[in-house]
Amino acid sequence: MTIEDPAAGRDRKARLEFKSLVRLLATRGKTLFISSHILSELGEMCDSLLFIDGGRLVYHGDAEALKHGHSAGDGVSATMAVLVNVAGDPRPLVEWAQTNPGWSVLEERRDGARLAREGSDPALLADGLRRIVAAGISVVEFHREQRRLEEAFGDMVRERR
Repeated sequence: MTIEDPAAGRDRKARLEFKSLVRLLATRGKTLFISSHILSELGEMCDSLLFIDGGRLVYHGDAEALKHGHSAGDGVSATMAVLVNVAGDPRPLVEWAQTNPGWSVLEERRDGARLAREGSDPALLADGLRRIVAAGISVVEFHREQRRLEEAFGDMVRERR
């Protein structure tokens, strides 16, 4: 069954009831194809997402991987984005990321940097944090970024063009 923009024009109660119905059908082994432009709602109720741009498949996978990944789909390897804040000068952190394979700097900040790590295994981030601290960099905050699905889709479309 295909349902097109099921939440469009619905009040909050009707949207919640629809999500409950989708979950109930999933527990019964049913498959639904839902076409919608409201990506945040799809991420809450779908096991698998398919993004199409200009008639071409640009992503097929789960919502969590897409929210946490910097880029994915169409043969592009996934990366994870993290925000790292440090006590003191952020230059040692930036230099560390520039000299360690698999890491890159997305954005330098006055109190740290946004970094990207190639791959999608969270253990890579744990190892990176351990190595940053072992390098003598005083980390005060380290967290994996989570994008909205709309942002992820926009990033993929921009990368393709």
